[in-house]
Amino acid sequence: MDFWKDYLREVLLAFWHALALTDTLVIGVFIVAGIAAAFGFFGGHAEHPSWWIALAIFVISLFVLLVRMPYKLYAEQRTAINSLNNRLARISEDRPLSFNGLSLGRYVQPHPPHGDWIIERIDLGFENTAAERISWTLAEFFFEYQGTRKTIPLPAGATRYCLLAREANDYGFDVPGLQIQLQPLRVPATIRFGFTIDYDNIPPVRVRRMRRILDCNIRRLWSGDYDWDVNMVEQLEC
Repeated sequence: MDFWKDYLREVLLAFWHALALTDTLVIGVFIVAGIAAAFGFFGGHAEHPSWWIALAIFVISLFVLLVRMPYKLYAEQRTAINSLNNRLARISEDRPLSFNGLSLGRYVQPHPPHGDWIIERIDLGFENTAAERISWTLAEFFFEYQGTRKTIPLPAGATRYCLLAREANDYGFDVPGLQIQLQPLRVPATIRFGFTIDYDNIPPVRVRRMRRILDCNIRRLWSGDYDWDVNMVEQLEC
């Protein structure tokens, strides 16, 4: 009895060592061999210990295969995800200025409950994801409504803005001459906003450019809130 215990221990140790050095193909061979031995293709009998060894190898190989294959797929996917995350991190370090969105700051309806709406102010949200300050300036800023495009002027003296490290902020801009007429049945009125920003680290490293063009589809405006959706038309980082 002790002989067979030692024999089985040595066989299992050799099996696990071989399993660590082989791939699924060899495991498959073990499984096929175990099935063949179990059904007597090699002349084995249930009373003979070799039959039990073959069956044990078969069961263990099948179990390892069932456990190992999902883990192998998971490990491959995890490696790919980590690689993509590292690439995104490097891109984020090189492109630290992030655009967080556009919102309506102030709008009025001179003759309620009907009549046109005047959008007087919009807000742009930005975030600095870097560990250094960022200096940025608007190279282009416009809106387009019903085929007419107009430049949005910058506030007096506001030629350059600054974001501290890891800071997020909203910036308000007056929009002169933006008067819209909402359609019945909540048919959206589309306004296109676009801007181009040049920015650099402080101290300077390299000037980069961000460009966004967005279509704002306004369905309804009322005091204190609005119903709309925003579609990104163009997005450029260089």
